[in-house]
Amino acid sequence: MYVKAFKDGSKGSTFQIPAYFVSQSQSVVLDGNHRLAALMLTSVPFCVHVYEVLGPSDPSCLLDLSTLAKKDLGREGIVR
Repeated sequence: MYVKAFKDGSKGSTFQIPAYFVSQSQSVVLDGNHRLAALMLTSVPFCVHVYEVLGPSDPSCLLDLSTLAKKDLGREGIVR
């Protein structure tokens, strides 16, 4: 749905996306994942404004943080 809309120009190509700050090199997208994925599948130029929430590095606050802890990508700031 989004890929077709982006390709035919019926959807704008500038978005505001909320994210949860994890480290200097990582954030977790809180909303808009489908639009971002669709944009990556098109050749349409786009602009994304990311507004990061700075909160505790505690998986009980955001379940996705426990997933990052399990993957442990070896980057500083990742929840362990």
